[in-house]
Amino acid sequence: FDPYADPSSFNNSQAAALHRQDLEDNRTGIVRHFKQPSQHTTADVEKALEEARETNSLTLEDFRLKELPEEMYCLSDMLLFGAGWNLLTVVDPRLCQLTCLKVLDLTHNYIQELPADMKNLTNLKVLNVGYNELVTLPTEICELSNLQELHLHFNKITELPDSICGLSKLRTLRLSFNKLPHIPEEIGQLSRLREIFLTGNQLLELPISIGSLDHLAYLYLSQNRLAELPSVIANLQNLGVLDVSQNILGSLPVELGSMRGLSHLDAGYNKLTSIPEALADIANLKILYLNDNYLPSLPHSVVDLLPKLANFRIEPNYFEIPDAARQSGIKSVCEHLKQI
Repeated sequence: FDPYADPSSFNNSQAAALHRQDLEDNRTGIVRHFKQPSQHTTADVEKALEEARETNSLTLEDFRLKELPEEMYCLSDMLLFGAGWNLLTVVDPRLCQLTCLKVLDLTHNYIQELPADMKNLTNLKVLNVGYNELVTLPTEICELSNLQELHLHFNKITELPDSICGLSKLRTLRLSFNKLPHIPEEIGQLSRLREIFLTGNQLLELPISIGSLDHLAYLYLSQNRLAELPSVIANLQNLGVLDVSQNILGSLPVELGSMRGLSHLDAGYNKLTSIPEALADIANLKILYLNDNYLPSLPHSVVDLLPKLANFRIEPNYFEIPDAARQSGIKSVCEHLKQI
């Protein structure tokens, strides 16, 4: 039974859009091989460089570059540089001398490591190196003292340096589809963090300090190996979206009922055999997904909540809803659920 309605404002956010894009890219696969020659010429590069001298912004996206043009390293006042969809395998250390940079976008390349000298980019606010070949990060990354967004999705990262927890201004941490079995114990030090994307890793557990992220609004943990959630997750009173789908959870913390800001809870595709009655106490809950679990029934309090939600999914599970009840509407469905 899956009534569709307008999604909550959380689902219309930029964070939700990034999450959907990651899921779609993972589903369809990422085309990394360029079948057609680049449409850009040497003249296009020269034109972009000339414009950059006026605008302090240089974009060389999809130029199929193996090396960056020498002339760009003279643009000492450059604020924004983008070189996505190229053939770069290394980051030239001279790039780290462009210390005015606020935005650096190197997505969709073949970069295997970031230089330690990247620590010199202390004005950087956005670093996007998603869709590369990174396995780890330099410990010096903590010296990017103004960094607000760090995008590392679709790499091969197996471990994060503890120093990443020193990025005191970080708001967005995007790590979806890497190979992380854990995240640093001191993640709670990232006190301004608003969004964490960890979908598609190999997480076995969450550190207790995650409950200290007071400003966190979006937490995406689907497609991992989590067997339980720490009860401290309920401390995240500003959390609006919690996605723990496609894990191996056998239960949910009863403390979730105290999360006054939670709007969207997705616990589908787990191994839940029961859910706490306290889920009905989540005051602002609009979307609840419990499908594809091992639930023999639902607590009456949660059944009473269903008609008030904008969207819910409760099937398949280990109970059945007769067609006659479906055809009669939500009231009949709820009456049947209470009889199970």
